[in-house]
Amino acid sequence: MNKKVETHHLESRNQGLDLLRIFAMIAVVVIHAAAPYILGNKPLDGSYITAITFDSFARFCVPVFVMISGALMFTVNEDIDRNPWQYYGKKVLRFLPPIMFWSVFYWIFSGRLGHVLQSPTIEAAFNEIKNIIVREIPYYHMWYLFMMPGLFFMAPMFRFLKRNSTSEQWIALGIGLLVFGMLHNAWRQQVSSWAWYYAEFVDFLGYLVL
Repeated sequence: MNKKVETHHLESRNQGLDLLRIFAMIAVVVIHAAAPYILGNKPLDGSYITAITFDSFARFCVPVFVMISGALMFTVNEDIDRNPWQYYGKKVLRFLPPIMFWSVFYWIFSGRLGHVLQSPTIEAAFNEIKNIIVREIPYYHMWYLFMMPGLFFMAPMFRFLKRNSTSEQWIALGIGLLVFGMLHNAWRQQVSSWAWYYAEFVDFLGYLVL
């Protein structure tokens, strides 16, 4: 019986999407491996040029992960339509534990928790905690964890739009959101505000739809 279930599960998986995941994961590793040769005041030598070339070709990874999520979101998750609140509850339970765990881990790792403990007054400690929680991502690697919930939050609305639009309208929506995301990203780079990292998911809405 278990073998039949496992066989059905394997047959029902989209091998093309699994292959894309593998390529995207390799690309993530390439980006992080190239980073030490790019960041900072690096000389324009062979190592820098090689690293930034590999980094540039690997930048497809996050859009591909988002597009995979969109492909599954708009074709598989029918429970979104039946009970959106249950869907939101599942996503909260899925994202909240890793966000909380790694936030605390990186608060300790970066020394921010030490700043809280060294605060001269309780009020100052609470202000420091508020700044940590509200005004910044605990560590730059975690931006993806803070970005994805915004995309999943939009899923019920986009599924409704997909059901009530033609293929041409859906593609036009995706292209429009892609262009809007690019403009939003360019504007966000010019505006120094702690609030904008909560809106980073907007840059990827076009990839989610397409």
